[in-house]
Amino acid sequence: MGDVPPCPVAWLGPALGFAGATLFTVAVLPAIGDGSRQAERQYAEPADRLAGVGMPLRPGEPVISNFPIWIAETARVSTLALPDEPPAAVLDLARQPAFAGTRLVVVEGAEHRHWPADIDAGAPGAECFREIDIRAGAPADDPLAETHIFEVICP
Repeated sequence: MGDVPPCPVAWLGPALGFAGATLFTVAVLPAIGDGSRQAERQYAEPADRLAGVGMPLRPGEPVISNFPIWIAETARVSTLALPDEPPAAVLDLARQPAFAGTRLVVVEGAEHRHWPADIDAGAPGAECFREIDIRAGAPADDPLAETHIFEVICP
């Protein structure tokens, strides 16, 4: 058992790893970045529209949303996750002392079981939520076409 000669293809692993990383960086990362920038613009839009109707988002007033991370990151406000619960339970959440000042519920999309369907159906607690019209002057291809914003109107 003598010395083992060097492997003539030992360079192949690092070369393929480098080639794969380069391909990923050049081909995939820009698309991911573009998608993130588009999502950021979409989630910044509710803050702009709310300011336009005289209801600006304020840092001391938490917002409840089914996309809490995006709202928190783009609007720089505390955001609570919208539970899969009817309006009465969400109203109870908004009334908790730890979340004092919660006045808005932002719901994106129509896949949520209770929102906005329970509001439209008049479920218990629905009377404490008023939808804010954010579509005035919106473009035909409105990025917020599937977004509903409700104001908590019961103390």
